[in-house]
Amino acid sequence: MFSSSLRFFKLKKLQNLSALTLVSLALVGCQTRTSKNVLNNDDVLGSFDSKKIKISELSAAERNELFNAQKKLYETAEFILQKHYMEEWFANYQKQNKLATLDEAKDDFYKKNINIKDEVVKNFISQNSANPQMQQIPENEREKLVKRYLTQLEKEKAEQKILQQANEEGKIKVIALERPKEPVVKFSDLGYKYDPSLKNPKITIVEAADYQCPYCVQAHGPIQKILDEYKGKIQFVFRDFPLTQIHPQALPAAIAAKCANEQGKYWEMHKLLFSRAPMAPLTADVYTKFAEELKLNVPAFNTCLADDKKEHAKSIMADLEEMSSLGVNATPSIYINGEKYESNLSFESLKKEIDTRLASAK
Repeated sequence: MFSSSLRFFKLKKLQNLSALTLVSLALVGCQTRTSKNVLNNDDVLGSFDSKKIKISELSAAERNELFNAQKKLYETAEFILQKHYMEEWFANYQKQNKLATLDEAKDDFYKKNINIKDEVVKNFISQNSANPQMQQIPENEREKLVKRYLTQLEKEKAEQKILQQANEEGKIKVIALERPKEPVVKFSDLGYKYDPSLKNPKITIVEAADYQCPYCVQAHGPIQKILDEYKGKIQFVFRDFPLTQIHPQALPAAIAAKCANEQGKYWEMHKLLFSRAPMAPLTADVYTKFAEELKLNVPAFNTCLADDKKEHAKSIMADLEEMSSLGVNATPSIYINGEKYESNLSFESLKKEIDTRLASAK
């Protein structure tokens, strides 16, 4: 809820199920076995009718399914260790601060580290005024509920900071299981290259996204900042992945970008479509307004936008189908040199990842 204003930070096993409830944690029961938990390409997955099937013979989507299952097992173990670590961390905090109970220790820590100001709450409400979920909340209750929501987010961020430091210092280690290696995806030449003149870049970022997806709107800022910071050093490729069942304007918006491309203004339209409030509606009027702003031939643009022969729609859906076959199932999905990027989508995290890869590529 209120996804349009969430900052991009990674809470590995914590997922906000509602703006008005505490985070719900679910552990998947699993039974370990003596066999290895990570499969490699040369491994035989199994057999049927005496015919053996190797991992390397599976489709990209099938290999991705297996990887996700292995990853889930590893991350569940990691989460259990993190949970125990946080329990001990707060117990030590309780002793150090001579507090009577663990609950008092947690309350004391949060009070010292979290302060949601009234101005922040009001700005959040204003920015999300068009969100249907916000509109369902009586106005006289909004500030209280939003403050509770933002406070919960800050609690999660504070705990994640502790866990991040513990991981960096090697205090939390999964021993029973091996971390699966992220599969490398090979993409075709579909999509739009940000810098077509760039040859053999050391870093290529591929994003599968949907113009109506609020998370994609949020990701645009950090990604654009990265492109500005590393101009001439990294390539960026945008792939259309319209989730038409939940975002009815995703396909028309993607067509609008293609129509702008016919007049040499693809990236300009791309930026306008993503440089709006996350929950701001997309309509035909908006596309025409953007076309006027970009000084396009508006009649030609609108004719193109109608897409009477469905040529643009077919092209976009072909893009989606290929990405789906490679295991993409959500937006935004970010790949760096073919490896899925799972960390948070802040500029700082992306920069750290890119600097590390550039340094190792020298």
